[in-house]
Amino acid sequence: MTEKSSNISQTLKPVFLIGFMGSGKTTLCNALAARTKLKSIDLDDYIENVAGMSIKEYFSLYGEDSFRHLESESLKKAAAEGFNLIACGGGTPCFNNNMELMNRLGKTVYLHVPNERLFSRLVIARDKRPLIAKLDDDSLRRFIADKIAEREVFYRKALHIFDASQLEDEDQIERTSALFIEKYL
Repeated sequence: MTEKSSNISQTLKPVFLIGFMGSGKTTLCNALAARTKLKSIDLDDYIENVAGMSIKEYFSLYGEDSFRHLESESLKKAAAEGFNLIACGGGTPCFNNNMELMNRLGKTVYLHVPNERLFSRLVIARDKRPLIAKLDDDSLRRFIADKIAEREVFYRKALHIFDASQLEDEDQIERTSALFIEKYL
């Protein structure tokens, strides 16, 4: 870590990346961390570490209400532990006043991606995502549209909106990361 990036990480409030599944939160967070050497975390990974099990297992054992409580507590702890970049779960902003908390603690950036681009990303990763694994293409498109309509009111509370539709290859990731750094870091 360079002296400059070390100084930035000490003074930078957390930057919370929010958006729908497939919007590129983890991809962009990892790319930004690699380029800036800032301390980063994927909130889902953090939660799994705290819980000692996968989110899918936690959901099935304890239910969504318990998960959402754990998610909110983990969000507070990750911010308190000095993580500069936090890639949140797609539903994180929608529960327990998490958007208000994130806006108070740091900078929120909604990674906006058009529905059709989300579909093209999710159709490829469908098997890795239990929530959509069994959906056919038409059902997946409807699922995306319905969930975005439901969650957009929360996502739009972000302090910033960033176009994350160009994260399909290393060149796009590089250009998008550079733009993000210029605007927000």
